[in-house]
Amino acid sequence: MNEELIQNLVSAAESLSRSVDRAEEKLKTQKENNAKLQQLVFFLDAVAKRKERQVRETEVRVAKMKLRTSTMEMEMETKKREEKVREIELRAWLERDDRKFEQLKEKRKKALEKTTTDSSVTSALNALFEQREEEDQEDQEEERENSKRRKEKECEETDQMWLQKAREKVQQELAKFRVEFLERES
Repeated sequence: MNEELIQNLVSAAESLSRSVDRAEEKLKTQKENNAKLQQLVFFLDAVAKRKERQVRETEVRVAKMKLRTSTMEMEMETKKREEKVREIELRAWLERDDRKFEQLKEKRKKALEKTTTDSSVTSALNALFEQREEEDQEDQEEERENSKRRKEKECEETDQMWLQKAREKVQQELAKFRVEFLERES
């Protein structure tokens, strides 16, 4: 019976030894898995931080683009206002010039009437003078209209060009942002 008991004890000790070996092996495997998981968590954390930084950088770029766009719009508005002021000043100058021209014309007419005694010569000269004045006025009006049309056309072309450039920039930035957003999501 002692032998049987000893054999049972030896067998139990061997079984216990195998169980301890298996437990140690499982513990070792678990530690390795935990180390791998920690590395993975560290890597994912680094990736998340990098993505957050990229998102912030993208937001900053978008904000800068918006700022540039609004700055360009404000500059365009300022240029428009300056052009309108110049146009108003030019109109005022032309009106003053027209008044001076009218005054000068009246003085010439009076001087011509005083110097000319013959009524037929005076009337012929007056007719020529008036015809010349009408032609001058028509030419001036036509020149003003042409100048005004040219300026309006130039303003429209400049406005359209800046507007198109701003739209293209916004579309490019929006496309970049969409691509980055899709990359972040996947």
